[in-house]
Amino acid sequence: TFADIQPECVEQANPRLPLVVLWGDSHAASLYPGLLASQRHGQFRIAQFTASGCPPMIDLASEHRENCKSFNDAVMAKLSSLSPDTVIIEGHWALYAGINGLPKFEPAALRETVLKIQQIGIRRIIVMGGLPTWTIYQPRVAFEVWRHQQALRERTSEFLDPAPFAADRRVRDVLVGTSAVFVSPMDLMCDARGCLISADPRRAVPIAWDNDHLSIAGSTLLVTRAFKSTLSGQEP
Repeated sequence: TFADIQPECVEQANPRLPLVVLWGDSHAASLYPGLLASQRHGQFRIAQFTASGCPPMIDLASEHRENCKSFNDAVMAKLSSLSPDTVIIEGHWALYAGINGLPKFEPAALRETVLKIQQIGIRRIIVMGGLPTWTIYQPRVAFEVWRHQQALRERTSEFLDPAPFAADRRVRDVLVGTSAVFVSPMDLMCDARGCLISADPRRAVPIAWDNDHLSIAGSTLLVTRAFKSTLSGQEP
């Protein structure tokens, strides 16, 4: 429940600094290490409101996560009271197909969520698309590519799940006409050759520690690419 969120999840040090709120599910939570690394170079505070299997959308019930609706309602109330400078919304959008007790991703619900955040008066709303997702644990991808091709690759399309690419397009489309900025991890980490499988071009440093949740190195890489100018106080 939202009551389980500890006070230290809202950074209190130097309250005059801009506040960045991270809201979403476990994919959102995996962005936190990257935000923390960027914080060393920027001037902002971080608040984290994340619950696994609970997409950041209002009025969304879930059999799998029965407290999801109340959690998100509480986040909205907290946004009102905190008035952060930036809200970053992230979810494993492709996961929410309405099966296995998980909620179904409803574009209208995401749009309504963004519009309500706008009404609060929050200056910057950033909605992230899906993270690259693999059909096997991502740290094994480089090994399997090497085993079959006898070569180390910077990126590959092997073992890559196509579902997040389609979900990315749906999220992008639903934000048209809102003040939200859409950021696509797929665009930042993938190209026609496939998606990055290492955060370091000189050695194997996995982007994710399982099929899709970012490693510390992967999180730092993505956040740096996505928010370098935004979190330094410049316009995205």
